[in-house]
Formats: sequence, structure tokens, C-alpha cells
Amino acid sequence: AGSLGFRVAANADESRLCLQGVLALTPSLALAIALRNHPALTALEARIGMAEGEAVQAGLWPNPEIKIGVEGYTPNADDKPRDLARLDNAAIVANRLLAAGGSGASVDVPSIPEPDNPDQQQNVIGLSQELPVWGTKRKARRAASADVARWRAEYQVEYLDTQARIKAAFQRVVYFQQVQEMMAELINTFDDILAVSRARFEAGDIAEVEVFKAEANHERFVMDSQLVEKNLRDARAELIEALGSPGIAVENCVGDLETSLPRIPESAMVSLSPDHPLNTALSLREERAAAEIDLERSKRWPNPTIGIGYRDYEYTDQDTWDFSVGFQIPIFNRNQGNLRRARESLAREESIAFAERNRIETRRQTAVSAYTTHSKRVVTFRESIMPKMQRALDIAQDTYSIGDIAILEVLDAY
Repeated sequence: AGSLGFRVAANADESRLCLQGVLALTPSLALAIALRNHPALTALEARIGMAEGEAVQAGLWPNPEIKIGVEGYTPNADDKPRDLARLDNAAIVANRLLAAGGSGASVDVPSIPEPDNPDQQQNVIGLSQELPVWGTKRKARRAASADVARWRAEYQVEYLDTQARIKAAFQRVVYFQQVQEMMAELINTFDDILAVSRARFEAGDIAEVEVFKAEANHERFVMDSQLVEKNLRDARAELIEALGSPGIAVENCVGDLETSLPRIPESAMVSLSPDHPLNTALSLREERAAAEIDLERSKRWPNPTIGIGYRDYEYTDQDTWDFSVGFQIPIFNRNQGNLRRARESLAREESIAFAERNRIETRRQTAVSAYTTHSKRVVTFRESIMPKMQRALDIAQDTYSIGDIAILEVLDAY
């Protein structure tokens, strides 16, 4: 992750907590764990490496081809031309047949002059190289570079999504931890209230119905506490999943819910920023597909191959040099299938980008609406409702302490 410019460092205290048997998480430590271990991020890092390897490969020329051989090899010991050797053999066979028939005649081998250019052995060595012309390498590098940039943007998108999931899951754990602590305090309070109610009933100060009500409220709070414990376990499991490290046992999250509301830029309230990694990734996918079309078009004309060779004539002891240029004759377009595939790929990427941008805009509008609504609710609770509820509880406790109200009215204030 560090090579991509993303790094969240944990301090010494967080490292110490991580090394102990019980892991106490802070927001920065949670993000650091996700960056090191999350499989989605590590998979995208590997995909970026693959794209970088493809970019390197796109700029490489093919290796040259070397040719070493012997041409015109003649296995005759006396190095005669093959036609003279055949005449000698034919005359020998004919003379043997005449001698066997009792004839004194004989067959003479005709005198054939030596040819000016007799068959002879040629030792050859040559080197040939394919030349990637028509801009194929440049266009291949352009397509590969767009692919690398696209996967880097995809990494940033996944990083932002992972960060958001971790923050949401972390805050849920902190919330249920605080609710659990509050429920434990309330149960202890209700234990005391229940003991006082029973003592007052035995003393004849209250009716038995008040004891039954206190016991029912006590049991209700115990059940609510068990539900909170279940929700806390679920929230921890959700956080572990978001961290991408199922082996971690999260026992405590160190955080504070009393934070200021985050500020969203005015531009984000209107539309998604063009510089957002998601917008960048979609644009780069389209750019990659368009570059593939240019690359496939350039393959309509085959690359030429140039060659140079040295030839040594064994019979005459002469040396010569050979030069050549070769290429396939493009009578028919043998790359039309790949070109069609590239065009359809661009159309597909454009359709995906259009649908994805529509989906993102819908999600953005929903998120902005939810943020606006919940922000107002938070402000109302903090500035109006919570102070009034706290004041009502204080009054109920003071009134109960002087005996003007029953305990159940104090419980209603809770």
C-alpha cells in the first residue's frame, strides 16, 4: 500500500495494544490494519502490478532471429557434380552386361565438360529482425498506460469504500459499547430500586403492586441489556469483516461519539466531483477501450522483417552478403475480428459508465438528503431535547428524594 501513496501509521501505544491478547482498536489503527491485510485492497495492488507488467511488455521489441545452415551439400567424395557420377555408374553397369554376353564391345563414357557453376556447399549465417512500424508499439503503450491508471483509480475507489465501511462499523461498535455501559449502570440502579421497593413493601409503606411493577421493569431492562450485547457482537463481527482480518478478536474500540459533524463541500452537494476516483476510473476505462481500437487498426498492415546474411561458397571459396526485406501481403484484413471486438468493448464501457454515473448520482442525492435530515436531528437532540430530558430527570430525582413522587415516575424519567 505504501507504494501507492496510501499509508496510515499507528503510534507506539496502538502497536502495544495490537500485540496484547486483547485488541483495543482506535480509528487510525483500524485503517492501518485494513491497508495491510484487506484482501480486496491487496488483490487490487496485485492487479496494478499486472497492469504495470503489461505496460512494460507493450514497449518491448521482439527478439531478432538468427539463421545458421548449410546449403547445396554434396556427399560425393571426389566432389564431382552429381550428373557425372551417375554417368560413371551407368557405364560400369553396361560394360559388365556386355562382358557377360560374350561380346567384345564396350561402352565409353561420354566426355562432358565440367559446368561453369558446379553444385557446391554453401555455409550460411544470417540475422533478421521484425520492425514494429505503423505506430503499433506507441499505441500499445498508450493503451497499457491507461489501464495502469485505471486500476490505480479503482484502488482509490476501493480504499475510500473500505474506509467508509470501517468508520461506520467502528462507530456502531463504540455506540453499542456505550449503550452496554449505560445499561449496566441502569441495571445496578434498578437492583437498588427493587431492593428499596421490597423493603418499603415489607414496612407497609407501598402496595405490593409497586413491587411487581419494579420487578417487571427490572426484567425488561435485563432483556434490553441482552439485546444490546447481541447487537454489540454483531457490530464487532461487521467491523472485523470490514477490516478484512477474520482472525482478529476485537474486544474494545477506543473512540468518542461526541464529535462535530463533518463538513461536506458545497460542490459535493450539487454534483460528484470530476476528480473523484470513481469518475476517473470510468473515464480511464473508456480511454483504454478507445486506445485498443487504435491499436487494432494499426495491425491492419503487417510489420516488415529485414534481414542480413553472410554466405561462404565451399567449392570456389567465395564470400557474399545477402540483404532482404519481407512482409505479409495484406490482401485480406486478417484482424477484422479483433477490431470488431475492440469496438464492441468501447460501446460496452460507455454503456457501463453511463449506467454507473446515473447510479452514483442517485446515491449522492440520497446521501445528501440523509445527511441534511440527520444533521438537523442531531442538532435538535443536542441543543434542545437532551437538555430538557436531563432537566426532567434531575427534577424527578429531587422530587423523589423528598418523597413527593413514586419510584416509577423516576423510572419514566430514565
